[in-house]
Amino acid sequence: MEKEIIETVLTEMLGELQQIKKLSTDNTNVAIENANRLIAIEKKMQSAQATKPEINTQSIEHLIYSGLQRIKETIDKKPTPVKREFRILLFPTYNEKEYYRIVFGRIIAWLVLLVIVKYLYLLGSAWIAAH
Repeated sequence: MEKEIIETVLTEMLGELQQIKKLSTDNTNVAIENANRLIAIEKKMQSAQATKPEINTQSIEHLIYSGLQRIKETIDKKPTPVKREFRILLFPTYNEKEYYRIVFGRIIAWLVLLVIVKYLYLLGSAWIAAH
């Protein structure tokens, strides 16, 4: 009985060892294929670097330099003094349409209110005089 048990255990171990050997050879083959692919990629990269043309950056450098010069000139200018002006604008220089809409809308509203108040005052004074 012990002999049968030992035989079954050994056959199972033999089967597992054969599977491990097969997986190991498969892994080795995949590693070799990956190494070959990596070598091909490295060769392509080297050939691409060898044929890469040089980029002409003089125009970009000129633009950057001229921009920096304008910034430097702006900084070097003395600041202009602030002029305080107090004006009454009857005729605005900007946004005339909105200005007239606001101003004349308010003027008409105030005139209507003034007329209403005046007539209420006249009615009130007439009523007080009558009583």
